[in-house]
Amino acid sequence: MRVKDINGKKFKKVNWSLLMGIALSCVLAFVIPFIKVIPLGVQIILCAVLFLGGMISILVMAFSDKSLYKKLDKFSKTLNARCWTKAADSPFPQLYLFDLDNCYVYGLFAWNPYCLQKLDLREVKDVEIIYSAHQMVPLKQWSFPLNEMRDVEKALGEQNEAINSGIVCRLHLEGGGTDICLWHDRKINHLPVGHPEELKLRESGIKFKKFFADLKTKGKGLRG
Repeated sequence: MRVKDINGKKFKKVNWSLLMGIALSCVLAFVIPFIKVIPLGVQIILCAVLFLGGMISILVMAFSDKSLYKKLDKFSKTLNARCWTKAADSPFPQLYLFDLDNCYVYGLFAWNPYCLQKLDLREVKDVEIIYSAHQMVPLKQWSFPLNEMRDVEKALGEQNEAINSGIVCRLHLEGGGTDICLWHDRKINHLPVGHPEELKLRESGIKFKKFFADLKTKGKGLRG
């Protein structure tokens, strides 16, 4: 599989050519019936093929977790190094492979599935854990760096049933910031602020920041 070096740049999570191709096929499915020179039978077939093709492509992207895992697992065996795979908690699959011996991170994304992106962790200038929260009624939003467990209590209180929240790991690079979604709350699986599982997720976010810092330090020791 092709590997692209993106040092100093953000992960490109969307292949716009691929996305535009899918969108164009769906649009053409609605345009074709207006092209009268095409026989009706052919129109129906073309519309069905283009529309179903676009919808199937979107569904394949949405449920491509196993496919991406297989690609990463196969690639990891070629590295001859200790590796760890992290799945970002996002609607469309985002997978990250950490080379623990050589201190690189590789990204593979549902909307950009044909290219592995390689980032030297020495290029990461800073790592932030961002805790974002919103309250549906009345509409109110918070976003602040999460450095300690008590940061959330300071902003939101020890417990709150009405807030949906999420945690993002933001890597600061020369070419801007790129986010790894560690967790985002859903109405179907709501964790109130202060819930034991919510506290565990906060703690894992703080540990994730240290994990990056340790790999960056190790990478500098290996390559200067």
